Amino acid sequence: MSKNSSQVIIICEDTQQEVFVRHFLKKAEGIGNHAVRVNKNPSGKGSGEQFVRKQLPDQLKAIRGRTAKAKTDLIVVIDADISTVSQIMQKLEATCSEQHINRREKHERVSFIIPKRNIETWIHYLDGHETNEESVYQKMQKESDCKSAADSLRRICSTKKTPDNFPDSLQTACLEYKRVTRDE
Repeated sequence: MSKNSSQVIIICEDTQQEVFVRHFLKKAEGIGNHAVRVNKNPSGKGSGEQFVRKQLPDQLKAIRGRTAKAKTDLIVVIDADISTVSQIMQKLEATCSEQHINRREKHERVSFIIPKRNIETWIHYLDGHETNEESVYQKMQKESDCKSAADSLRRICSTKKTPDNFPDSLQTACLEYKRVTRDE
């Protein structure tokens, strides 16, 4: 996210993902809450994964219209669960195609942030614990307890070399982050 972005739109499954990404943006790019708009699945209202997939085509269309007037970033956060990150990316792109919306293009400021297995896996790893991307890790007692993990990810993504045991989905997330940080 460039500091020049006038708005960042986040589509996510839940509050934990929202808090993690907001804190990452605040620390990495100095983006405050006033510049962020969040569309998240209403608690207890069905599948978060399905909500994110359904929101993507409309939000992609909206930012394309807005980008002519102001730099806008779209961040899509969706857990991979038992799928692979590439399978989830394919599902997101297929959803756009089904709605007759062109898939994201390389030049677009759209990133797909896909934790494998879920965001708690990343938080657990980034807080210094051994993890694997198949196990289910406990949710945080308070969503804000993830801030140190978001800070760790910011530091790692800003370096050229990642740790040897860095989970693949986190490596992909750092690459996806670069889609919205480049200056145009």
